[in-house]
Amino acid sequence: MECLYEIKGVNTIGDRIRLVIQPCEIKKQISTVKALSNITEFMDNMKQEANIINNPDRISIPIDEWKQYKLNIGDIITVRVEVGQ
Repeated sequence: MECLYEIKGVNTIGDRIRLVIQPCEIKKQISTVKALSNITEFMDNMKQEANIINNPDRISIPIDEWKQYKLNIGDIITVRVEVGQ
């Protein structure tokens, strides 16, 4: 499984760099009529988005990799999850 993330922040922890990342998504246009017709769903979606913003994903990588790839805030990265056998 691969996902695209945008780097939103960076912290140094010992000999590793912690990346604060946010999933890349295509922003949807908010339809006023649709929002007003189903206000409960609209409010639930807003709460979910606020929760994601307030609790971002984080990964850590070795400082050497950080320097090698010259990653910066705003860069898009691919995160791959593989299940070991």
